[in-house]
Order: sequence, then structure tokens, then C-alpha cells
Amino acid sequence: MRLGTQLLWLGLSALSLPWAAWVFVGELERLLREGQEQSQQEVARTLAAALAITVPTLDAPRAGLYVLPSAQPPILDGFATDWDPSLAAHSLDGAGRLRLRLQAVDQRLFVWVAVQDRTPERSQGNASDVAWSDHVQLDVQSQGRWETFVVPRVAPGVLRVHSLQGTEVRGAWQEQSDGYAMELALPVALSPQAIRLTAMDVDGVRREQIGSGIAQPLMQPLPALSAALRSLLPEARWVRVFDPQQRLLAQAGSLPEDVAVSPWRRWLSETLGGDVLAVDAEAPAAVESRWAALERGESQHVWRLRGGAQQWVLETWTPVRSASGERIAGLAMQSGSDALLLADRALSRLLLITLLAAVMVGLILLLYSARLSARIRRLHRQAEQALLREGRADATFVVDQRTDELGDLSRSFARLLQEIDAYTQYLRTLAGSLSHELHTPLAVVRSSLDNLESQARDEQSRTWLQRAQEGVTRLASLLRAMSEATRIERAMAAAEAEDFDLVPMLRQCAAGWAALDESAPLHWRLELPPHCSFHGAPDLIVQALEKLVDNARSFCPPGGHIQIQLSSHAERILLAVCNDGPPLPEGNPARLFDSLVSVRNAQRNAGRAPHLGLGLHIVRLVCELHGGFATAENRDTGVCFTLHLRGMPRQR
Repeated sequence: MRLGTQLLWLGLSALSLPWAAWVFVGELERLLREGQEQSQQEVARTLAAALAITVPTLDAPRAGLYVLPSAQPPILDGFATDWDPSLAAHSLDGAGRLRLRLQAVDQRLFVWVAVQDRTPERSQGNASDVAWSDHVQLDVQSQGRWETFVVPRVAPGVLRVHSLQGTEVRGAWQEQSDGYAMELALPVALSPQAIRLTAMDVDGVRREQIGSGIAQPLMQPLPALSAALRSLLPEARWVRVFDPQQRLLAQAGSLPEDVAVSPWRRWLSETLGGDVLAVDAEAPAAVESRWAALERGESQHVWRLRGGAQQWVLETWTPVRSASGERIAGLAMQSGSDALLLADRALSRLLLITLLAAVMVGLILLLYSARLSARIRRLHRQAEQALLREGRADATFVVDQRTDELGDLSRSFARLLQEIDAYTQYLRTLAGSLSHELHTPLAVVRSSLDNLESQARDEQSRTWLQRAQEGVTRLASLLRAMSEATRIERAMAAAEAEDFDLVPMLRQCAAGWAALDESAPLHWRLELPPHCSFHGAPDLIVQALEKLVDNARSFCPPGGHIQIQLSSHAERILLAVCNDGPPLPEGNPARLFDSLVSVRNAQRNAGRAPHLGLGLHIVRLVCELHGGFATAENRDTGVCFTLHLRGMPRQR
């Protein structure tokens, strides 16, 4: 893993700060919430006990049709989707074929009726055929008198129905898969006290009445209980009281409007999960679970959203018991969550601070990692470029003067490169120094051997002297080769460049080299362009080619191929000499062009003067003079040496 990636992961670890803040505030909120639950449970139990004492009629039996008070009137469309789901429909026939719902809004009664009838018999709108079509009869008792509304089964849509006494009501009719439903809004002036509802199912000549037709009084919340709640209820709370049949008996109080939870907090808590904020909609399943807990005599706490204001409230359900211990009602108390409000504000500030700190730490680490990576890349690039292809140290290495670890490493690299450059310079001048220093001692040895040879008497002495003379001759050959390399270096220092065409020069040289192979003929092949202008020293180019050709002729087997190729690429000339023969040994091919390096084996070099590897070293020197370098590589049938030449710089 690269350093930048490691530092990036290190920077991402700073995000643990907001997570730790979230966990801390979540734990704090849990403790505050538990405290508020315990406190509200005690308040709810105290209020339930007070209601059982102050409202003696609370445990009185109540019968009739329950009317649910509501603040929002339903839409008159025949559907019950906008009615309160906590209001269960009354079954007036015991089988669920005739169902009724009642809801009061500002002293106005809304009626929803659903009838199961799979044999539709619609009325044509005439008063005479109402009795022989499906219809609903609604009798309403108001101020001691009854008014009868007969609603025939007609096409779905808006209804306008007049009672037999002349009162008009409006509503809507809808067909259903198993029958039909209608929705009516009774006028405020009607003020009903009881209702009698029947439905007539007509199928041809058969007429069936659905419903008993018994009048039932309307049951609404108790005013005395509501007054008692208002007098006993603490501030900032909303309380509802239900009878054992889950019908609302009274409600009082209100919630403050300053307990709203931040939208981002709600989204974050729902995304991350957990029980810090639990969404509990007013669903029938949730209501049933609360009533089941009340029937067991248990209290229950629920955290949920109130309406569309996105306010988190605590709702506590507790049973109301009579003096004998019998459960006579259920009490639901809601209060704004001060604990959640405080925790929300604390979490908002803490998360903001920790997020800013994490972002700041991340930016600092990013800048630091970018700067550190840039310094490391610069040092790596300088170290790669410090040693030239020929092994000499580049003088352009810039030492980092900073006092940190990277600065120390840069200075260590600089000292190492200085040592390498000094040693390389020593090796480059070693051949010339040896040839100069050994010339005089070798001449003394040669003259001494000549004198001894003239005085030798026996055959054994002459044999030893002959071997000594051969060794001196080989040493002289080595010194001449070393001197030749030194002379070429000096000649290159004084060489003058000129413009010439490489193609005719190569053709002339190749013809001369081919003429030397009469005893062991080789196959020569030239791949040359028509023209190739070059600015350099032609004599030195020829000397470098002679070294490569001599090397190729010595390794190429009889009847093998030697190929000379010339091509140009961009601003560079490629001059290659390839030959058949054994491949180069494994390792670094660039070392072949160093001084005093040879890979010739002893068998191939038997009977010849020792090979010092100065030929390829001279090739490299010529390439460097012409702004290039030399490479060696294996190919399918042999090896190939290539000169990459740019040309000598032009004098101004």
C-alpha cells in the first residue's frame, strides 16, 4: 500500500470522532429518556387515581353508538380512507353486513354506511320504485322527533337526499366489490340524539331487511370528565381517556410547539438505526398492543412523531382502576420530550464541532501527505536519475537541506553518489595508469629475457625462457589495448564533428569487412535507408563499428549471418550490428560496456591474447560523445548490439 493511501486511511480514522460523539449523546439521551419515562409514569398513575375519585360516573356502563370527536372533517367521497383508523365500525346486524361509523366535527355529525349486497338492484330515480330497489333507511332522532331519510341505490357519485319531513342532507355513493357504501353529512341544526339504521336487499321479488332496526342512542365524550382533566392536568401535556371498548371519553391539554426535532437528526437516526429515536405511527397494530398491555394491568411507553409537525413526544399508557381495583378505563398521556430536545441540541453542536475537527484533521493530513509524498517522489526521481547509464554519478542531484528524516536520507544518498562517482572515475583511469606504469618494467623484463636467452645452454632452460617470452608478449598486447583505449579517449576529446551521410560509409566498410572472411565465409546483410544525414565524427563511428563487427565475427559460426541495420526514430539514429551465435549470459547487459569486463569463456579464447573487454567500452565512449548510449540484447538466433545516437552538439 502506497504512503498516500496509508495517510488517507489515517485521515479517515478521524471520522471516529463524530461516531464517538453520536454514541455518547445517544447514551446520554437514553438515560434522559428513561428518567422522563419514569417521571411521566408517576404523573399518569397519579392522574388516573385522581380521576377515579373525582368522576364517580367513570365506571358507569355506557351503551349506544359511539361518535368519535375529530378536528378535521372527512371528504365526502364514499370512501373511509380519511377516517380515523382507531375508530372501529359498528356492526348493526351481528354479521358485518351492515356497518356504521360516526364522527363529529364542530357539532356536525358525519355518517359512513357500508352494506354487503352482491345482487345490485338500482333505482331509476322515481319515488315509486324505491321500495323495489336496494336502499338504506336512516332514522334520526332530533329534539324529541324522528326524521327518516331513504337513500336508494343509484349510480356512484354525489348524493342529495331529503327526509320525509323535508330536511336535506348531502353525501356520496360508491360501489364496492361486495356491495356499496355511502357517506353523509348531517346539518348542525339536526343535532341527533339517537339513530336507527336498516338496509333493504331486493333481488327480484325477494326483499330482505339487513339490521334489526332498533334505535340506539349516540354516545359522546363526557363533559364532566373533560372538566376534571383540565383541572388536574399539568402543563405541556395532552391526555385522553378511553373506555374498555377503546372509545374516547375525554381529552384535554396541548403540547408545546418547541419540541421539534431537526430534520437532519431524524434522517440520520433512521439511517443509522438504533433505538435513540423510534418512529411509532398510529397504526391499528400499535393500538392493539397498547390495549393488550392495559388489559394485563401494565403501563407502556411509546416514542413517536406527532402529526405532520415532526415533533417527538413521549406517550404513556396506564390503566384507570376503580376503588375495587377493576380496570374501568385507559389513560394516554403525551408530553413534549425535553430530554430529546436537550440531547438534540447537544448532539447538533457536538456533531458540528467533531465534524469540523474531523474535516480539519483530514485536510491537514491530506496536505501533509501530499507534501510528504511529493518529497519522497522527488527523492526517488533524483535517485533514479543520479546514476547515468554508463555508471557515472550525475552532478545535478539536489540535496535536501531540511533537518528531518527525509533530509538525512537525501544527504546520505548524496554522499553515496559521491563515493560511487569517485570510484567510477578511478576505474575509468585505471587502464591508462596501468599501461603507463607497466611499460618500463615490462621493457626491463623483456631485455633481461633476451640476454638470458643468448646465454642459455640446455634445452630445458630454453623452454622456460620461451614460455616467459610468450607471457611478456601477452602482457605487451594487453598494454597496447589499454593504451589504445586511452588514446581513443584523448582523440574523442579533440574530435571535430562534421555533417556526413552514414549510408555510403556503411556500405564501404561492410564491403571491406566481408573481404576478410574468405577462409570462413559469413553471410552479410545490410538494411539501410537511401540516405541518412548525421552530425558527428565519422572516424570514431567507424572505430565503434569495427569493435562491434570484430565481436560479431568472433562469435558468429561459419556460414552464419551478420546484419547491419540503420534507421531513424524522432531525433535519434539507431545503428545495430546483429549476428548469429550464442546468447548473452543472464544479468545486466549494460555491464558489457564497462571497462575490463568480458564474458568470453576460456575455450573460445584459447590460443589468443587475453580479452579485456575494452572494445565494447570504446563503443560506449563513442556513443556518449554523440549524445547517446549502447544496448545489447538477445534475439532468436543470436545477439544484437544497437547504438542510439543523437549527434554531437553543433558549435556556434
